[in-house]
Amino acid sequence: MKKIKNILLALILVPCMFLLTACGDDVEKQFKETASINTEGTYTETTKTELNNYLGVANNQVVENEKTTLKGYRITGSIVSEEASIEYNGIVSFGETFADTKMAIKMNMAIEGQQIQSEAYVKDSVMYMHSEMQGMEMKYKMPFLTGEEMDEAIDDEIGLASIEDILEEIIANDDVTVKVFIDGATTKYEIKENMVAGALESGLVTYLVFENDVLQGIQYTLEVESEVINITIQNYEGKISYPSFDDYALLPTA
Repeated sequence: MKKIKNILLALILVPCMFLLTACGDDVEKQFKETASINTEGTYTETTKTELNNYLGVANNQVVENEKTTLKGYRITGSIVSEEASIEYNGIVSFGETFADTKMAIKMNMAIEGQQIQSEAYVKDSVMYMHSEMQGMEMKYKMPFLTGEEMDEAIDDEIGLASIEDILEEIIANDDVTVKVFIDGATTKYEIKENMVAGALESGLVTYLVFENDVLQGIQYTLEVESEVINITIQNYEGKISYPSFDDYALLPTA
């Protein structure tokens, strides 16, 4: 997965500038719950074509539909390698326009012997970042003029995987083994991607869980040589709490 494979690099190179300590009970409380889905079941083999039809794929893209379009989700992930250990947990909420997009994410990182706790927020088309590292503290904000700018910043600065990213990668790869489990209103898919010889990836497994034909969650596990990436996404429609941003300055530009 092209974007998810870049998460480790993105988190190491850029988001070391994000760090926030206690921000109030509501802000901290929202990070105590993590994303979780039930992937248990007796799966039987099916086809990639059947999966594509269920997802609503046309021209190798998921057509926006009620099955895969969520109002918001909680995302919990971890990346462990010889160089770094990263855990993150957050909430993303969507509105009618990109300006209504909201986000709160917390990251705990251990990189080259340094322990870093970080948080970043998106509210009213602005990303807020608080950095505290090696005795230095910075508080920045980054306004967005377009939805594409926001998407790029979230991808590049935070390395946050999205539902769209995961589904696009599944759809793009026809060399997969697909299994399905159906129990009443519950439909679950297990997708194992078969790796090309010589590629770095190995052991890539994705679960998609639906209730009444509406996506409830995704579980994604990827082993890349000495790195292990785990991501869980769960449907979430609750609120997001924020700290005060009164003392955040505009991010300096070159």
